[in-house]
Amino acid sequence: MNFNYILFKSTHLVPIIQFSCIFFSTHTNSTVTSVDIDSHSSYFSITMKFDKKPETKIDFYSVVTDVLKLKNVEKEWSLEEALTHIGMGKMNYLLTFITGLIIAASMTETMGMNFIMKSAECDLELTPGNKGVLTSVGYVGILSAAFIWGYLSDTRGRRDIMKWTLFATSILSILSSFAPDFISFVVLRLLVGIFLSASIGSTYPYLGEFVPAKNRQMMMALASFFFGIAQIYIPAVAWLLFTFDFKISIFGVIYYRPWRLLIVVGALPGLVATIFLFFYPESPKYLIVKGLNKEALKALEWLFVKNTGKSSHEFQIKKLKIEIDPSHDPTRTGLIKSVSSQVMPLLRPPYVKHLLISFLIIFSLFFTHTSLGLWFMEIENDIYVSDTRGTICQILTEHFSNITHDENVVKLNQCDDTISEETYIDAFLLGSAYTLIFALISICLFSSALCGLALFWVTEQTLTLILFTLFLSFGGPVVSVTTGTAVLLFPTNHRAMALCIVLTMGRLGTVFGSNFIGWLLSVNCEATIGVLTGVVTCAAVLNFLLPFNE
Repeated sequence: MNFNYILFKSTHLVPIIQFSCIFFSTHTNSTVTSVDIDSHSSYFSITMKFDKKPETKIDFYSVVTDVLKLKNVEKEWSLEEALTHIGMGKMNYLLTFITGLIIAASMTETMGMNFIMKSAECDLELTPGNKGVLTSVGYVGILSAAFIWGYLSDTRGRRDIMKWTLFATSILSILSSFAPDFISFVVLRLLVGIFLSASIGSTYPYLGEFVPAKNRQMMMALASFFFGIAQIYIPAVAWLLFTFDFKISIFGVIYYRPWRLLIVVGALPGLVATIFLFFYPESPKYLIVKGLNKEALKALEWLFVKNTGKSSHEFQIKKLKIEIDPSHDPTRTGLIKSVSSQVMPLLRPPYVKHLLISFLIIFSLFFTHTSLGLWFMEIENDIYVSDTRGTICQILTEHFSNITHDENVVKLNQCDDTISEETYIDAFLLGSAYTLIFALISICLFSSALCGLALFWVTEQTLTLILFTLFLSFGGPVVSVTTGTAVLLFPTNHRAMALCIVLTMGRLGTVFGSNFIGWLLSVNCEATIGVLTGVVTCAAVLNFLLPFNE
């Protein structure tokens, strides 16, 4: 039999031709002597010549179209399939490091006031009331802007929001080191908190949307280690800087002293993270949800090339599954409706339960550990310089009874802004403890509660300081890990908003907790420790209710 492929030479058509020849030979009692094939864009024809019958022509209109479609069909990849196919590489680990830097920046810009408050006491003429404002002003800024930044992150993109607000945070923080008085310093620190809020709410979703599902929780946990690293970084740098007692006059307006330089050093993690973010693309998950699949493919191709070192021509993913969600486009739905479409799903099952438990845990932890951490330096320093021996509450009660409660006047000739060397060591140990016990979530919380209870009866100074440090360090790491893991409980297009709501409750807890401690500690120390211990115990119980295995 002679097959003459005139225009269409494709081996996948041979079975069709063979079947046709056998079929007509059997039913006509003739032998096919030759076959001519003529193909067109929408059909092809077979002309068969027989030894005993006239030639027969058969047109196939649909078969060729279906064959060509099958030949050119491309697999549609989901984002999880694409990330798993690309795998982990240096850019994922670098992004984890960048996320860690942003977490560290959130710590240095807020908890850094712990060290600055005592050292700036003379230069800014700080009263006890002023110190209470300084401990919470950054959190007020974070709290006031969290909602709008969460909305913008979900509608305008994670990376752009993070890189520009983080840059503004660093610049404003550096400017605050030149503040000549308390009012200007508070205003600048408030602005720092407002812009810092954006990167805090976006960093975990951004990291999670670049990492394969099987590695996601591990990368979140690794990034969260910077929570503890920042707790080591700040006291270590403060200890180094405060050994130098320089005083540089700037235009006769301010004296630039070590505490001002500490603010600049605290801004460095955020500044470094900003530089790195300029080299990263937008989150591929965000782009897919917004219907920008071509841009998402480019982001994944960039990740593939950077991770593997291979050429872009070797990138096998050519098509992504469409996951357009027009309800979150404010240009189509309007601002109020767009915001409502993001918030309302979080207030319905099953997410409302997750949201409620998450922000109760975060509120409790910020109310206790973050708030008390802001007073850590003050309390530790009071213990070290005190001649009184007894429980922590006996020492603090004696201290408060000896100070003059005049919040309107600070006598500069009696001002003492020195910090005991042992205080730096305890702060350094606190940060180390944060880092070492990150893996033990609920055990940490129960241990924290036990240490808090023990403070009621322990009178030996060294043991008191150890228990106080453990009370803080056992619960502190849970804040970061719980926050990062809770992100996974919500859908992608609501994660930044959910995280901002959760963190808003946390910052609110800090504002209440910091002022609560400042007020009640001087009135009834025992009641303060009792309330804080009870709140931590509640957080430990609630932690078991989070479905982290889902």
